[in-house]
Amino acid sequence: MSLTTQIASGGAAESIPKPAPRVPEALRRFLAPSSRNAELRAQVRIAGPLMLASLVNMGMAITDVVMMGWIGPVALAAGAVASDFYSLVFYLCAGVIGAASAIVSHARGAREHRVVRRTIQQAFWAAAFLAVPGALAIWQAPKLLALIGVQREIVAGAGDYAQMMALTLVPMLGVAVWRQVLAAFADTRSIFRITLITLGLNAAGNYVFMFGKLGLPALGLAGAGLSSALCALFMFGTLSAYALRSPLLSRYRLLRSRARPDWVNLRELLRVGFPIGISSLGEVGVYLLSTTVIGIFGAEALAAHAVALRMAGVLYAFPVSLSQAATVRVGLAAGAGDVSGQIRAARTALSAALIAGVLVIVAVAPARELIARLFVGTNGDASRIVSYAALLLLVLAAIQVFEYVGTVANGVLRGVRDTRLPMLISVVSFWGVATAVGLFAGFGLEQQAFGIWIGLGSGAVAFSTLMLARLSQRGFRLRPSARVARKAQFIALAGKP
Repeated sequence: MSLTTQIASGGAAESIPKPAPRVPEALRRFLAPSSRNAELRAQVRIAGPLMLASLVNMGMAITDVVMMGWIGPVALAAGAVASDFYSLVFYLCAGVIGAASAIVSHARGAREHRVVRRTIQQAFWAAAFLAVPGALAIWQAPKLLALIGVQREIVAGAGDYAQMMALTLVPMLGVAVWRQVLAAFADTRSIFRITLITLGLNAAGNYVFMFGKLGLPALGLAGAGLSSALCALFMFGTLSAYALRSPLLSRYRLLRSRARPDWVNLRELLRVGFPIGISSLGEVGVYLLSTTVIGIFGAEALAAHAVALRMAGVLYAFPVSLSQAATVRVGLAAGAGDVSGQIRAARTALSAALIAGVLVIVAVAPARELIARLFVGTNGDASRIVSYAALLLLVLAAIQVFEYVGTVANGVLRGVRDTRLPMLISVVSFWGVATAVGLFAGFGLEQQAFGIWIGLGSGAVAFSTLMLARLSQRGFRLRPSARVARKAQFIALAGKP
């Protein structure tokens, strides 16, 4: 639209066009498709390799399970319960360390190089402090499993394996630190490449140590644990060598400066990180609890649940990786004081999560029976298990939109160091809503495993809804900005500042 002013001069009228109103620069940059595309590319560069690394890690876990099964069903059960216990401890400790990416990203955005160096150093101190009680807990896992009523035969088989996994925790927490740091510097391809190499080393190590090849004694489950410990050492050593020689990190002189515990920085790391650890433990824990509860309903229900749970692990790799990318990008913008950049990063990540969740429904729902057959096979009672698993996979597909959006929203909040209320939201959603609805539907309505999964779905819905509410409360405008643009234009037209 152009405004005209009539100016009479000697009986002649002249039209003078007035310049079109200008939208504020920050808003114009956000509305430009190029800025959104650039933000998406930046997030994919971080999230893509992390997602592939997560899938490779899952491949290592599947390799362990398959090779444990070659020993026998008791060994498989013993390895599974010890591995689950290790996972609980690791997720708690790694979650605490997860604060490092948010703090480092924020410091990088603010160009506070000393804070970057100190945070990385203190993250390793935090890993060392957490490794001691964590390793002791895993070492004592057989005694704890016996207290909750696990069969003696299984407890006895888990002993040596648990001790090896206790040793594995120490270097794996170091790996977790480097994962957070390299993600904060958008250098995640190295994580994927090293993890991929470790997949082959883990399978070879299992074969040699478990079954006594190359002249070594057969160690059984302990051999699988030894292989895991050696692979963890390899990953930590390789990542350390890479990171310390990286041009991105060499400027911070991580080894040349004194790296004593800095209690102020360490307290800040733990203040932000402990809620993340509790939140991660809460979500993982409710799924492990669901496995225990569904076991009451019989072998078929448990087998169908196992199929859905494995598929859930595959699907969950994307939102977790995108969540970390959102943490880094929002943290960078927050450190630089770029409010529009924070909003752009949040919207981009949440839009990607929403689209990915819808694509999961489109891909998984029609193929649910085929997916179930890939896991179950065709022997014995496979047809009944396939039907049962297909029903659970349908629920799993339907709730992924909420899982994806909620997880990514949590990552956005971590970028601005908001972790305490999200922790409460996670606990309430999964241990409150999901548990209550699941037990009522599973036992009260007699829907068994289907009811438990309905409960898990209700927890995901509550989690996503409350996380989006928290984002809105923190000032993240998540609706399309057309209304904002119209308001900006109106202000410009009215001549207001």
